[in-house]
Amino acid sequence: MNINLARKPFINRKPVIRVSVILWLLAFLMTFFNVSLYLKYMEGFSKRFEEAAILKDKIEKDRETIRELSDRLSKMRLKKLNKKVKFINSLIRQRTLKWTAIFSKLGEILPVEVRLVSLSPRVKSSRQYAKMKHLEEISLGLVGVAKGSESLYKFLDSLYKDPHFFNPSLQGESTQQDGVVFNMNTIFVLPQGGIDGEK
Repeated sequence: MNINLARKPFINRKPVIRVSVILWLLAFLMTFFNVSLYLKYMEGFSKRFEEAAILKDKIEKDRETIRELSDRLSKMRLKKLNKKVKFINSLIRQRTLKWTAIFSKLGEILPVEVRLVSLSPRVKSSRQYAKMKHLEEISLGLVGVAKGSESLYKFLDSLYKDPHFFNPSLQGESTQQDGVVFNMNTIFVLPQGGIDGEK
């Protein structure tokens, strides 16, 4: 039989203290772990934010580069388009020549003994006539048949004398059964206002 003579009953608090210390240590470790995780997260977030800012700047620079390249491409396309337009305008001019004026002048100087078989026009710029403004030059290739050499040279002489024809040159001639077949080039000079006010 055990008799407790103490004023207060003895209570063994060591296990409670040990458990409390262990719990405090666990709480501290968990707090430290959580703080470490938070700091790492914030550090990673800061890096990601910086990377996102750098990436955004790069995207803006790439967009600016794309806009510049697009503008250059548009200008190049515009230049090509202008060249095509000029070429098409040249073709239109070839199809809208002053045929009446050309045939009218040829009819005036063409001898009866000479007939034209073909006429090939080519529109050209007025570089040879820099001093002569408001002129349209049409290079003509003429193929025809003359009754004889005398008629052919008579026609050539008439081209030289007419102010609307420049630099006529005989490219070739051959005597055939029908007459003298010839090939010559000349330049027909047409004022923009037409001949004698014709438009």
